[in-house]
Formats: sequence, structure tokens, C-alpha cells
Amino acid sequence: MVSKSCIRSDDEAYKETGNKEINAVNLVRMGLAICSSNGFVRRAKFGSNWRMKSLAELKPLYEKVMEYLLRTEYGEFLVMKEIFGEDVAIRVAMNGEMKVPAFITRERLGEIQNGEYYK
Repeated sequence: MVSKSCIRSDDEAYKETGNKEINAVNLVRMGLAICSSNGFVRRAKFGSNWRMKSLAELKPLYEKVMEYLLRTEYGEFLVMKEIFGEDVAIRVAMNGEMKVPAFITRERLGEIQNGEYYK
């Protein structure tokens, strides 16, 4: 973990990588928050049109993540797939961050490599 004292806002590296926050839309996409009205994407306002899930609501996700990590050979991949989607998980695996599972077909790898997931 990086301590706050290591990060200076006037540092060029900070300007390039800093403040790429996880916003409300991404929290909903990851399954950690709930959207409650139509205006959410245009103007997310906490408590008005979105909220964080309660601990009780998050417990099933936590249990699934822990099960993947503790009991399966490709746990990291399955967690990435569960939270960010299969396309992201495959791209991360193809970048060498984790093993590409044997159940991902060559055709599927080709689709991701050729950018067909954007279609």
C-alpha cells in the first residue's frame, strides 16, 4: 500500500495517474452499489439516485469471491470476470497478469485480441 506522504499532487506521475476515481457508475457496474432512478448516469447524486449496497447485500458477492480465490485454480480470473466482466478478465490475463484459464477458447481470445468485444 502506498502512503499518502508518498503522493504529491504536483508530481508529474501523479498528474498522469492520479484521480482516476472509481465513480458511482463504476460502483454500480461492479455490483457494489445500486442505481435507484433514471437520471443516475447523467448526474449521480448519493442518496438520491444511487446508494451503496449494505453489508448484507454484499455478503453473497464476498462469499463467491472468497470461494473462487480459495478453492479454484483460476480464482483470480473468476473474480475479475465476476466483478468486471469476461472481456476485462481475458484482457488482463492476456497481458500476463494472471493465467488464461483452459476453458477460454482460442476463438474467444482472438475476439478479444481483435477488438471484437466492442461490437
